Amino acid sequence: MYFQHSFPLFVLNEFSKIRAHPAVVEVLSTRECIEQSRAFMDEVHQCLFCLYGCPSRRKRQLEEHGGTHNHEPSLRDIENVLSLLLPDKIPPYDGNCSFDLIEFMQKKASSFLEPTEDEKEKLFAFDRFIAQGEIHENWPRCAKSSHLRSGVFYQLALHSYRNHKVDDAVYYAKLFLLCAPVTLSDEVFFWDWTVLAFAATTAFFTANEMSLHFDSSVFSFRMALFFDPFDRYVIFNFGSALYQINSRIRRYRDKLSVDDIRHRWADRRIKGLLEESRRQFEICIPCLPDGDVDKWRCHYFLAKIAEKCENALEDVFHHYHESALQLEAAGVQYPSRINTKRQEHAEAIEMSNFINLLFSREKEREREIKRRRLHLSISDGILFNMKVIIHYRAYASLMKYLLERETNWSREDLLLMHAFAMCFRSHGVCKQKENDEFSQCPQVKATISSLIYRCTESNNIVQEVLEDLVERTALKLEILHYCEEAFNICIRRFPHFKSYYRLSQLALYKGDVQEASNYLFGRFLIKKRTNFNQDNIFENVTTISCKDIDRGDALQYHLARISALAIYLSSLLDDFVALAILIHTFCTLDFCNNTDYLLKRDLMMLYRNGLTRFFDCIQRKMRNNAVESQLLCSIYDLYQYAERNGVQRLCDRIRPTIVSATKKFAEYDEKIEPVLFCKVKSDC
Repeated sequence: MYFQHSFPLFVLNEFSKIRAHPAVVEVLSTRECIEQSRAFMDEVHQCLFCLYGCPSRRKRQLEEHGGTHNHEPSLRDIENVLSLLLPDKIPPYDGNCSFDLIEFMQKKASSFLEPTEDEKEKLFAFDRFIAQGEIHENWPRCAKSSHLRSGVFYQLALHSYRNHKVDDAVYYAKLFLLCAPVTLSDEVFFWDWTVLAFAATTAFFTANEMSLHFDSSVFSFRMALFFDPFDRYVIFNFGSALYQINSRIRRYRDKLSVDDIRHRWADRRIKGLLEESRRQFEICIPCLPDGDVDKWRCHYFLAKIAEKCENALEDVFHHYHESALQLEAAGVQYPSRINTKRQEHAEAIEMSNFINLLFSREKEREREIKRRRLHLSISDGILFNMKVIIHYRAYASLMKYLLERETNWSREDLLLMHAFAMCFRSHGVCKQKENDEFSQCPQVKATISSLIYRCTESNNIVQEVLEDLVERTALKLEILHYCEEAFNICIRRFPHFKSYYRLSQLALYKGDVQEASNYLFGRFLIKKRTNFNQDNIFENVTTISCKDIDRGDALQYHLARISALAIYLSSLLDDFVALAILIHTFCTLDFCNNTDYLLKRDLMMLYRNGLTRFFDCIQRKMRNNAVESQLLCSIYDLYQYAERNGVQRLCDRIRPTIVSATKKFAEYDEKIEPVLFCKVKSDC
């Protein structure tokens, strides 16, 4: 068998020797010899095909000589082949990898990838180096470096990352750094640290245990920028990664008890992340031309960071405004309605809404709706298609400032908020034909309005105080009106679930509980009665997608707070039907172990809360002798569903309630067992 393969093996061996000669490398790398280089590789591929049946993607170009294609290569054979397939120049982190080399490695050379004892030892030392967090180039390296092994490891790291095998990408990127000769250029080390950073960050957001990849993610970005501090793409991605990591760890920490050791781990890890993220975006912005795809994102993140750090109001809205301006500079279009399947230009709507939310939240605190508030997370880690986002974000931020901040806003602050609200009314999503305030600077407009007011101040102090109070109240109400208008624009353009939530909050603030409930149930969760699935009312929720950043558990977070508000509103209205529908969905998600819509911890809290409110509602009906057939049917339907799916604990909780409620029903015949009586009523 070896004799059959001896000639192609001899050819490959000689090719390997010739190809390794510096003069040959130099000649074949020139543009003048590109045809000779291609012909040389064609001969290499033909020999490989005769021996191993690969590269398969070039099969049509190769001659079939009747060989078995099943030669088992020795270590020397593998090294010869790899030296021929390995590119002369290491590709950048966003370059192309050698698919022929990858295929050969996977089919015939897996033994080559087994780490040596020295590599295994240095991997542990390298992980300790990362954990220490000291930025320098003297990391642990193998005693013997290898151009061949390091080159192969780098190719595998690139290939693994692009095929979403992030754990493998992290592993091979580390092995490259252990085996690579110190004489390689800083540029090459920058590329590999960047691959390691991207892969580790992706693993951080997809793995169950965050602590395994946190150090590799953040530290690798810092090391990459140590070798090249001017790559704006890496700077931007480092800034956004820091922001997303901070948000995910903070959300994870908030679900832990204070005495949990992981709580302290989370506190240590998030310390300073937002400030470092802000620095990266501030470095990145001057490097980007107007209209660059990343420039609006930088301003967008800076606005969110300014809000989280409770910076000046003006800083927050300045960056949202700049973000929207950069979208326009990028030539973004504003369709009248966004297709839910083919989502284009959705970002601007959400950005505008978010600014209104910031303003409205201050007012809510003044009316003691604090107990009803559900905390807004702006770690919406995956940014949406950015047109809907901007409009939503702008007005959502306004609403947040007005309804949730414990601040007695001055007239000047309210004028600034009002100027931004007016500005985004002329935003491309809802542009007014008669004017274009979006192109005007809101800060300048607010300052001029304030100066004019000061020039006409009254000498009567009492009258001045009254006028100030009246005007501030009027400004707040007008801003909230613009918020409501903006959220309605969002849901006309797109079934934007967060806008329904904000509209419900505004209705609750105005004291209209029925309208607040109608926004969530009648217009959002069970709007399509013909297409309504009581088993899961969330399945028709349409999210705004964006491929740029993984949002992690953001959808589950938002649906959890929508569910909490829905339970609260249903309880206020004694709406047992709505509560039964919510419990039905929670039950389904629980026994199906479905975490696509709600995280397990949130689901169980909502499930218990919903059941408590449901039984309280029934008890009130019983005390008031208001038990009707619809109530009995709702209870029985829920009982039947739980029984059918084997949810025994829910059955045990509902059965005594059925008995008690049935006995309070005016038409109840005591000769009939209560559960059977409810079944008859339900069938009718």
